Amino acid sequence: GYSARSCANLALLGDKYFFFSDDGTAFVMYGEVNNMFVVMGDPVGRKEAFASLLWSFYEITHREGVRTVWYEISSENIPVFIELGMHILKIGETAMVDLQAFSLQGSAGRSIRPSWNRMVREGYAFAVLPREEAATRSDELHSVSNAWLEARKAKEKGFSLGFFDRAYLAQFPCAVVQKEGRIAAFANLWESGDGRELSVDLMRYDPSVPSGCMEYLFAQCMLWGKEKGYQRFDLGVAPMSGLGTGQDAPLWNKGINFLFQKGEGSYNFQGLHAFKDKFSPKWKPVYLALPSSVPATALPLIAVGIAQLVGRGKPLPVGK
Repeated sequence: GYSARSCANLALLGDKYFFFSDDGTAFVMYGEVNNMFVVMGDPVGRKEAFASLLWSFYEITHREGVRTVWYEISSENIPVFIELGMHILKIGETAMVDLQAFSLQGSAGRSIRPSWNRMVREGYAFAVLPREEAATRSDELHSVSNAWLEARKAKEKGFSLGFFDRAYLAQFPCAVVQKEGRIAAFANLWESGDGRELSVDLMRYDPSVPSGCMEYLFAQCMLWGKEKGYQRFDLGVAPMSGLGTGQDAPLWNKGINFLFQKGEGSYNFQGLHAFKDKFSPKWKPVYLALPSSVPATALPLIAVGIAQLVGRGKPLPVGK
């Protein structure tokens, strides 16, 4: 119940390892690839435990000689990472929508209303299925997901994105777009532990749905969240162009481009800056932290490693 970020739900995917604080109130989640640990996001849990947790994790990995990088961290804990001697690189921005201010009325909703009106006109409707009902309709959801993947000639991702797994999806309510009782699109809903932030994870739709279906689904999720009293909606990370201005910038930009093409990509609207801008978000910087001893020539290889983790798209073997 401590976490203020909805993306902490990535811990439930079953594709990461965990390192807990001494008092058990906070943890970091990480993957292992090419003799490197990649930590996913900020620490999760009680904020007061973060500093000692980061130091403990650093000391253990440093002692073991394991290169460790932190992927998609916020600015919140940067002072501690700097104390640890880490180099901080901006890799993108996350789009955060103020739900209490969100509206489809006036100029703010102008770019969304055409898609909304088309979906309504063509007989589509929105609903949020409780976990139990979503579980009973998992065959329908799986069919939509498979059609979505096939249309994109894509494989499931993981680590920083969810993948279709019945046990995983059974832990969340599911937003659906339906026509005549048939599910045409869906997204599982994440909420933060403190109940203030809402987000979606898998966003899948049948290729036959009208264009604008995702805008309709997102807008409906936001209005639903606003009605339920959530404060903000996280639209996820978009990569930045022209990252960095130092002498290492060309190498790192090459690595980031690879990561967002081969890893996250536009696969899940992760890179669609213009799409997210339609919802009038505030953009907040997202960073990668890595040991300052890492040479610039290693940056593309680090990006390749992260992309490999993201590309696995399956739980860890039981017992690992």
